[in-house]
Amino acid sequence: MVDHAGDQYWTIAVWTSGTVEIQFQWMRRKLPFEIESKRQELRDKLNTVPGISIAGEGVDRRPNVPLQVLTAPGALAQFLEVLDWLVDEIRLQPRPEAPE
Repeated sequence: MVDHAGDQYWTIAVWTSGTVEIQFQWMRRKLPFEIESKRQELRDKLNTVPGISIAGEGVDRRPNVPLQVLTAPGALAQFLEVLDWLVDEIRLQPRPEAPE
C-alpha cells in the first residue's frame, strides 16, 4: 500500500502461497489509475518482465504472478523498477487543498 495525500492506494499483495497479486481492481478507484489507459500502461510495463503475462482484462481484476518468476536473472530488478514507476505516478497526484 502507498499512503499519499491522506489517502491509501492498494498496489500489490504478496501471498504465502507464492504469488504477488497486482491490485488493479482497487487501483481503478483512484487517480491516476482510474483511467483504464493508465492501468494498461502499468500492465504493459509489467509484461516486459520475463515470465509475466497479464491479459488485457486483467486491468480490472487482481491477477497473480508467481514469485518464482522474479528469480530469473534481472527479473526482480525490472519488477521493482515498474513498482517505482507506479509509486511515482501516485505521488504525482496533487494533495487536496486545505479548507479555508
